[in-house]
Amino acid sequence: MPSFGHGGPGGRNAAPERAKDFGKTLKQLLSYLKDYKLAMFFVIVFAIGSTVLTIVGPKILGNITTEIFNGLMRKISNTGGIDFAVINHTALILVGLYIISALFSGIQGVIMAGVSNDISYRLRNALSEKINKLPMKYFDTKTHGEVLSIVTNDIDTLSQALNQSITTIITSIATIIGIFIMMISINIPMTIAAVLIIPVCMLVLRIVVRRSQKYFAMQQDYLGHINGHVEKFVKFDNVSKLDNCKISSTSSGKINTEKLIKEIRENWYSKNKPAILVLTWGTTKTGEKDDIKIIQEILKKEKIPYYLHIDAALYGGIPNNQDNAPIISNLNIDFDSIAISLHKYIGSPKVNGIIIAKKKTNHKYIDYIGQEDTTYLGSRDSLNFSVYQQIKELFYRSKNNEYMENIEYMEELLKKMNIAYSKCEDGNIFVLDKVSDKLCEKYQLSSFEKNGKAYIHIVIFPYQKKEYIERLVKEIYDEYNQKYIT
Repeated sequence: MPSFGHGGPGGRNAAPERAKDFGKTLKQLLSYLKDYKLAMFFVIVFAIGSTVLTIVGPKILGNITTEIFNGLMRKISNTGGIDFAVINHTALILVGLYIISALFSGIQGVIMAGVSNDISYRLRNALSEKINKLPMKYFDTKTHGEVLSIVTNDIDTLSQALNQSITTIITSIATIIGIFIMMISINIPMTIAAVLIIPVCMLVLRIVVRRSQKYFAMQQDYLGHINGHVEKFVKFDNVSKLDNCKISSTSSGKINTEKLIKEIRENWYSKNKPAILVLTWGTTKTGEKDDIKIIQEILKKEKIPYYLHIDAALYGGIPNNQDNAPIISNLNIDFDSIAISLHKYIGSPKVNGIIIAKKKTNHKYIDYIGQEDTTYLGSRDSLNFSVYQQIKELFYRSKNNEYMENIEYMEELLKKMNIAYSKCEDGNIFVLDKVSDKLCEKYQLSSFEKNGKAYIHIVIFPYQKKEYIERLVKEIYDEYNQKYIT
């Protein structure tokens, strides 16, 4: 069943992805480390040295405790006392060991930090080159915040893993071996008991890691969404603080031109503030168009500077002559930027739009054209050229003038069946009294209220078959005759 209305928003509920090839990913990461063999050698040596000295320390401390205990026993038996000279000498050795251990740990930490930062820098350069080669469809499925999160958070996480995990693995292995040797030298039965507990700990650890890994992946995924949210609304906050005013609409739905010009004049002549205009070329509900050319002529005549953004809804892509289809071929208006809703052409449930802006406006280049997206709503991430291509194919497959023929056929049927409607000039949106919810759902008709009365609007496109249009009008006619009340 073809769509006569507008598609609604859709959503995604995708689970976080696991690495497709963990072994290959690890191999690629290790390939970055091969250029730092000497640095990694010193990291291993200093990490093992620091660990060994840390392990030896408690045993030396035990010698001090033993000497104090033996001294107390000698004192009780009146055969001597605590030998503080031995204790002081042992304590100095212990302090020296800990200082050297800390020094070794600091040296390997500095070396590893340098290696991880250098690798992160190389990864970011490689990622930058990769992003420039990615197809546009990749950015259709990713928000600005998600892409930013990969470049920043994910690389930072990898840098931290390199800086901490490699050192931790080396020190952990050295610690396990060293402590095992020390335990055997102290008490063999207790060592055997500790070794028997290790498999139990490994089993528990495996269960915990298996369950927690997916939450870590989800954390990174949500972090990307949060970044996207902050990126959008922090920038939007700056825009929302601009001085602005809302101009009322006329009964037909277009902006009140007289009030708009009056407001612009007051701001320019009394406050020396130029205008940023957001005007409509075909409203969503009725298809009404603002008097853009008249407004421009007045502003140019009075030499009032302005920036014009046009919300073209779906009219920005509908030509009077279908041979020029699409986009914006019939506007013939000097604008700075324009927004067009792509999803409305094909009744797509996924909201898609395209924003076209001049690369140079008012003799100044716009910084984000050809660069990283800095628009406050991340508008360039919404470009969906696959949908645009589908629209072009739908228009091109249609016969010439079929768009206008469908509109004229719709008008002819409505007049023939005495069904009241309203439509703006050259528009493809027909506004009628509301029908039943069942019929609205069947044909995807959007409804709205105006002055306490409910209406629907029907959108006509060239690829809609005349038999479907006739079927729709006939069902509306039948409902009206039955005096259906919702």
